[in-house]
Amino acid sequence: MIIDYVTDMLKDGKWHHVRTIARKLDQSEPAVRGVVDFCVLFNMATVDSTGNRVKLDPALAKLLE
Repeated sequence: MIIDYVTDMLKDGKWHHVRTIARKLDQSEPAVRGVVDFCVLFNMATVDSTGNRVKLDPALAKLLE
């Protein structure tokens, strides 16, 4: 599932551009943004003030290691 691939990319705890994630996963930007929005809704990730970069919650990132 796409959520698995997105969270795998984010588990390093660093900021990642949504567009870059979409390119690396060969997915559409709206599809990746949907996963990001889901993660943010359930406090699993944070987006920056522009909404273009995302990072995983540190506790979840540690759990996924």
